[in-house]
Amino acid sequence: MICVISATIDKIALRSINPGQMQFWFCLFISIFNMEALLYTKWKSEDKISIKLDYNIPLMSLLLTISDRIYFIAVNIPSS
Repeated sequence: MICVISATIDKIALRSINPGQMQFWFCLFISIFNMEALLYTKWKSEDKISIKLDYNIPLMSLLLTISDRIYFIAVNIPSS
């Protein structure tokens, strides 16, 4: 149900902006929220968590960016 509501909101928003802008703002806000969660967890956790960079993180970021681009282009199709 949440996916349907989200897709409807995306279709309405894409009437006034293009898919590239929509993807930019989505990626910006999701990055901010994830960074806040990471920093909160790092500072407030009883067990001090060390932040490690793995090669899978950039790969996952690239794949998510590509899939988001495909999604926003698909939602922008008038017949969908």
